[in-house]
Amino acid sequence: MSENIQYLQPVQYARVVLNLSQKIAQLAESQDWEAARELENERQNAMQALFSHPDINEALPSMSSLLEQVMQLDAEVILRGESELQQMAVQLNQLGRGKRAVNAYLKT
Repeated sequence: MSENIQYLQPVQYARVVLNLSQKIAQLAESQDWEAARELENERQNAMQALFSHPDINEALPSMSSLLEQVMQLDAEVILRGESELQQMAVQLNQLGRGKRAVNAYLKT
């Protein structure tokens, strides 16, 4: 029995990657990092399918705009993540100061 399996074209995979990247950016904006991480796994699978596609080299020039959008969204998510990490570091630093102040007070 012969099955006729049809695979997505590279541009279709690129659109899936872009769609997932947009969703991840929205989740990052709302600081839902857990959901963003879960979608990132799905996006990695789509990217692997895209870049291992046998026609990828021929399709790359026509997908440059889509891939540039993906890279822009990635940069935005990275900036949001770094900002969030900096805020958490400040909060931890303040918490540490408060703890040290309480300990100093208790020792006197």
